[in-house]
This record gives sequence, structure tokens and C-alpha cells, in this order.
Amino acid sequence: MKKSPNIAFYTCCNSVSFSKVQLFLRSAKKQNIDVKVLGEGLEWSANSLRLPLILKELKDVKDDTIVLVTDAFDVLYVQNANSIYEKFIQGGYKILFAAEKWYSHQYEEYKDFYDSIKVPYDYKYLNAGTFMGYKKYVCEMIDNILSYPNFHENGSDQRLYGKYCFENPETVTLDYCCDIFWCTAGEWEILPELYDIHNGFVLNKLTGTYPAIIHIPYSKKYYNVLLRLAEDMGDVVSR
Repeated sequence: MKKSPNIAFYTCCNSVSFSKVQLFLRSAKKQNIDVKVLGEGLEWSANSLRLPLILKELKDVKDDTIVLVTDAFDVLYVQNANSIYEKFIQGGYKILFAAEKWYSHQYEEYKDFYDSIKVPYDYKYLNAGTFMGYKKYVCEMIDNILSYPNFHENGSDQRLYGKYCFENPETVTLDYCCDIFWCTAGEWEILPELYDIHNGFVLNKLTGTYPAIIHIPYSKKYYNVLLRLAEDMGDVVSR
């Protein structure tokens, strides 16, 4: 019998009753993935509040566990845990974040660092909406970020993770080829032209890869794009 991959799946959200969250959780369930929701019932004022929530949850998790964290309102799981695990292990990663085409919600002083990295496609900037890594390294990262002098003044976890990546390139890698994560920032208007569905798998036609988790941010404006993808994947959604 094949051993289950050692991955713990999380998201942060103050209510699972939202239809967007229900669609996200349904996509995970279709892949036999059980996502633990952190922060239910909390007053939500900034994305940076997710960091102490995650750190507290991981306190008793074993160091060799792979931790995967995603947004809740604008993400779809399209492959199962075994596929995600195998891709992560083959990549030899410690921590892996999604890469996007836009440099947004970041400290401007680190842009030259990201621009200097030679990548095969235009996905070169860190996006914090989907990431994974060994618990040991994720906790070290969050501990470090929480010690930043201006942490409590910062509402963007993406900005904080981006700074940490700049400071620790030996630990943090970005998914430049969208092998596991595909963040579609900047591609909203043309996204249906950029993917095909092959036997239930989503092909990124730019990279030639089949990402396992797809993040379509800015759901206030582009949620219809995510709904179309969900429908193309065979989900029945309410518009």
C-alpha cells in the first residue's frame, strides 16, 4: 500500500460560509485533500495576521512535515497530494513560493534582486498566496519575519515574505515554471487563452507544465475568471 504523502494543508479565513471559500474547499475535497482552516471567527484587518496564526498551529507539527498554505477566496486545487508531494521532493526545495508576473505589494528596494534572477518565463516575483515548505524552515521564516522592527505596521504578508526571500535565497525558491503553483496575476483578461484541460489536468500553455494549485488573485474583480476555470474542470458553480 502506497504511503500517504507527509503534507499538512492550511488556509486562513475567518468564516467558511463564504461561497468563495466553499468552492475552494470543494476543489480540495475533489482531490482528497483535507484543508485545515485557521482563524475562524477572528476579526480580519490585515493579511500579515496570518503569520502568527500559522506559527501557533505548527508548534506541535513534526519538523519533517511539509506544510502547504494557500489563500481561501481565490484558489483551486487541481491535482492531488501525491502529485504535489512528488513535484516538491523532486525539486529538492526547502520553501517554495508561487511566482507571478507583477511586482506588487512588495518593498521597491528589492525589485532589482528579483529582476536580476535569470528565469525561463516571465514569472519571477514572489506571490504569497500559495507556498509550501518543511515545517522547520517555515517556522524559522515566520519567526524571523515576526522579529522585523516594522512587522506590526505592515499589513501585507507578501511584502514581508518578499523581504525574507531577498535575505535568504538559499532557503526560499520561487516556482518559476508554475510546476506546482500558478499565480495568474496580470493574466486575468487572457487567462482562458493560456490554459487547456487535458484529461482533467490544467496545462499552462506558456510553460508547458501542469500546475497543481491555481491562484487567481483580486477576486473582487476577477472572480468570474476563477469560476470559468472551475466550470471547465467540471465543477457546478453558482454565479
